[in-house]
Amino acid sequence: MLISDLPTYIVSIVMLGNSGVGKTALTNQFVGRESNTEALPTLGIEYGFRTVSVQGMDLRLRILDTCGQERFKAIPPQYYRRAAGILLVYDVTNRHDFWGLDEWVDKIRDIAGANVTIMVVGNKKDLGGRREIPYDEGRAFADRKGVSFIETAAKDEFSVEDAFTNISIEIRDKIDRQLLRNESHGITLLESSKGEGEPRIYNDSAQKASSLELSKFYYVERV
Repeated sequence: MLISDLPTYIVSIVMLGNSGVGKTALTNQFVGRESNTEALPTLGIEYGFRTVSVQGMDLRLRILDTCGQERFKAIPPQYYRRAAGILLVYDVTNRHDFWGLDEWVDKIRDIAGANVTIMVVGNKKDLGGRREIPYDEGRAFADRKGVSFIETAAKDEFSVEDAFTNISIEIRDKIDRQLLRNESHGITLLESSKGEGEPRIYNDSAQKASSLELSKFYYVERV
């Protein structure tokens, strides 16, 4: 059941970053599925769903985890071209991951457009003794590129909720300002019929989720 009379949207959020930075662990923690820290990277696109309420509006986050994709060019552009938000993840213990962020941000904006919300996420904060990128350096980079920034520790659930909540708040603000309007901007309007039943999805690309409970769900698509 919807928790307000405001419109509800499916919002496309994409996890990007080098292989091994913790994209899947962050997604798993947020959607509430079990992580296997010993597992090999999955070579595919993994989808997770979770509904959040932002200032009275339901946003059903459709999270695309580009797990196992080590380089930007290995990821089919259709997966982030129509994203409303992108979490660009790096490992705070690996400077090589951090060096690649400049190129990532520029290519994201080239392909996804100026209104996509980008959040840089420094993951594995719990491994402080092995840290190579100080917090202030990560923050300074994000400020210079004009994007949001947060540090997380997926293993300890540190700030995982905050990362997804904060990007959802930014996306809600852009919806209100009509900077994000339709599927081409990474959002899909849901319209609930009066009375019983799940909201109907008016978007062909979302048919895989149309008959499923979207509060917490995931599936894998091979690429």
